[in-house]
Amino acid sequence: MKLYVDSNVIISLIREEIGFRLRSLYSEAENFFKKAGMQNDTIIVSPLTISEICKITKIQKDDVLEILSEFGIKVLLINKQEINHTKFIELGLHYPDSLHAALAESLGCDAIITFNTKDFKGLNEIVVESPGEY
Repeated sequence: MKLYVDSNVIISLIREEIGFRLRSLYSEAENFFKKAGMQNDTIIVSPLTISEICKITKIQKDDVLEILSEFGIKVLLINKQEINHTKFIELGLHYPDSLHAALAESLGCDAIITFNTKDFKGLNEIVVESPGEY
């Protein structure tokens, strides 16, 4: 499967985050990446995703990619920056989420993996799941 992973999943992995009601976002993200590696899934990482991760975690792109490589997953770092996201804005997605959705669709991704599934409400063409649902 080809999976577009939202930055919040990778950030939770890197920061070993605990979420609302002590939900272990880290464990959920870690289990997702382990499963993706075992299933030989391809993880799509965009420049937008990398930028968000680096800004929040204060680590460099190469360090992010090294952390992901430890799970034995195939990571496809795309260079596509310009994308028409108008239809996703019209669906009510916020600007950054509309870009993520447009990139995922244009790359033929099977799913968007995010902790904020509600942010992608209204998408019909692409499955949106949390790491734990995958």
